Amino acid sequence: FAVLMRGMMQLPDYLERLQGGHRDVPLVLLPLLNELRGCRGEAQIGETALFMPDLNAELPSFVPGLTAAPAPAAQQRALALLRTQLQLPLLAWIRNQGDAARHLATMRGVLDGIGAQCYSLPGRRLWWIASGVAEGLERGLLDEHSVEVRKLIGKVDRNVRALIEEGETALARGESEELARSLLYYVAHARPGSERLAAIYDTYRLDRLLPSQREIAHAEGALAGHNRMLLDTVARAIKEDLLRVKDALDLYLRNVEHDPRQLAGEADALARVADTLGMLGLNVPRRVVHEQRETVAQLAAGARTVDESTLLDVAGALLYVESSLDDHIDRLGAESGEDAGLQLPKAEARRLLDIVLKEASANLARVKDDLVAFIESPWVHARVAAVPALLDELVGALRMLDVPRLPALVEAIGRFVHNELVADRRVPTAEQMDLLADALASVEYFLEAVREQRPQRERILDVTQRSLAALGYWPAPALRAMPAETEDTHVASHGAHSLSEAVSVVSGSGVDDLLIGSATAVPTPSQDLAGLRFASTEPTAPPQAELPEPGEGLGEWVEITEEIEEAVPADATPLAGFRQDGEAADAEIREVFIEEVGEETQALNSGLDAWLSNPDDLDTLRNMRRAFHTLKGSGRLVGAMELGEFAWKVENLLNRVLDRSVPPGPMVQALVRHAIAALPAVQSSLQGAQVWAPLPAIMQTADRLSSGEAAQLEDFTQAAPSVQRRSVTRRIWQPHPQPMLASESEVSTEPAAALAPIEISAPLFAVPLMQCCWKSCAAKPRS
Repeated sequence: FAVLMRGMMQLPDYLERLQGGHRDVPLVLLPLLNELRGCRGEAQIGETALFMPDLNAELPSFVPGLTAAPAPAAQQRALALLRTQLQLPLLAWIRNQGDAARHLATMRGVLDGIGAQCYSLPGRRLWWIASGVAEGLERGLLDEHSVEVRKLIGKVDRNVRALIEEGETALARGESEELARSLLYYVAHARPGSERLAAIYDTYRLDRLLPSQREIAHAEGALAGHNRMLLDTVARAIKEDLLRVKDALDLYLRNVEHDPRQLAGEADALARVADTLGMLGLNVPRRVVHEQRETVAQLAAGARTVDESTLLDVAGALLYVESSLDDHIDRLGAESGEDAGLQLPKAEARRLLDIVLKEASANLARVKDDLVAFIESPWVHARVAAVPALLDELVGALRMLDVPRLPALVEAIGRFVHNELVADRRVPTAEQMDLLADALASVEYFLEAVREQRPQRERILDVTQRSLAALGYWPAPALRAMPAETEDTHVASHGAHSLSEAVSVVSGSGVDDLLIGSATAVPTPSQDLAGLRFASTEPTAPPQAELPEPGEGLGEWVEITEEIEEAVPADATPLAGFRQDGEAADAEIREVFIEEVGEETQALNSGLDAWLSNPDDLDTLRNMRRAFHTLKGSGRLVGAMELGEFAWKVENLLNRVLDRSVPPGPMVQALVRHAIAALPAVQSSLQGAQVWAPLPAIMQTADRLSSGEAAQLEDFTQAAPSVQRRSVTRRIWQPHPQPMLASESEVSTEPAAALAPIEISAPLFAVPLMQCCWKSCAAKPRS
């Protein structure tokens, strides 16, 4: 019962140590484990039972062995002869007869010969390890463990017999694997001096399996009672004493009429703190507190002048002691070494590390967002233009970490993005994007492992290196030069797209050169106009009642297109509405989506006031983010790409607010207010209206705010209004030309040449049409 209770008390402390990121040292649990096995009547186990190397590791190419399975009969005859050659020196070595070094050298050669007759991994592995142990014994590198190794070498002969009788399948069983594992345990403890042992040591990475003496002492200390609960209790009492001392120093400094003798009690408190720190093994902080106790005692006795700088030095030293105490708790009482001096405590260094990791994670999040936008755009290379710079900043931050591989790997990722996506402007394949995603995900996972102090973090970077090697960017190549800048042809290409939908007219001198058809000219009969008097030509507005109506045969409705100028706000941009290509959704789906936009706009307006009154209301903000997420997904699905991009920018900002990386300050609130106010205009554009809203400025402001920078909408807009030109189409009534004959009473006897020229009042845009009509009428014979 006592053994069981001790196990129940010690195991939580050991697990707490593992949760703190410390190395697993099961060796310290071996005594307790054997006591529990003894209670059950089971045999005790040794240290080799807790030694678990990876026996499936690939062997070096120089290890003896066959490439294919040999003939069973021939293999059996060769192994039988080799076993006879092994038994004689083995027996002489066990009996200490003759030259031990010569016997071991013979055994090593025979074991190499046995391995040369095997082709499987278990067979080649066992004989290579056994020959290495024989060489270590030959050179005196395993003298401290000679008794245990003699027992293991004796088992080698039994495995040779099993190999002869059953073939290499016999070496894949548990007994042979246990022998190989036990031999590797003593290889790990061998002194240096053998190239063969060094190769075995490196192949199975034995350095990762053996804890250092300091790690063993730390683990034993955790089982001896140095758990977090005890250390937290002691640290709380020490910090309370230090706080009282600091408060007393602060009050003494602020009080004009102060008596130095008031500090005598603080010197006694510091003496108690120093004694407690000594019990915890914190010798350096104990020495610091003892020095400050002497300083305070001298101030209280009047032996030293009390000034502000002296008291501030005392307070600063006490802050260092608090940091050292926090570090001691994090290490669960492990010794940090006396040579640490007054270096920065690990607790303080960890705070700085957290700041670096936070900034690195923020840059990595922006890189991922830009790559997602690059894929969804799709393949607009401007989306990833800022990624190389972000990764360079990330490399600079990571160089502060003691991980040599990580900055080089991130730099290689930046080279891929710069060379392939920015400089060459290539469209990556799906496989390349998957490899890039794996590389970034492994870097992000590694940063999380560093933050949480997980063991064996280096293996994560192997994934990054393999992904970069598959991309052809490990080792990283040189940066490629950016292509020479060319004149922006965006306006020209946009104009070409617009002209492709217009009617193309052949070159000519004017409307007169356009040939609609050919006809024989009919001569116009000459008429004697002498004696006729034309009607008055003064421009007068005809009565409204005399205007011809449509359908009376006096004219027709015609459509005309003209350009107009109108003033719009400077921060406004014409909205695109739905896309008009072949991938656009049908009309019914668009109508449903337009209704959905209206519903989400109402929901956002109803939640906006509640959130502005309480910016810490995350539930309301989460509902608003969900609304923008709906607009983003549905908009991209039905072809409202501009709305989808706009909603995604706002959603990304709200995500940053929800994860506490961006505070919901006045600038964020103003941006959300502007974004919701722009949605009615977006809905109108989806219905076909040509409207304007400052969507680009809102998106740029959201990007800046998402990255933690200060920004407002006015930073991306102009103060003065601008003039926009656009084409409009309207219908006008165009009367047919009629002969204007005067009544008989109005006939004048004056010559026609004396008349003033006729003035025709018509709009400028109707003149060409009227000219054509008049020419058509002139070509017809008069009745």
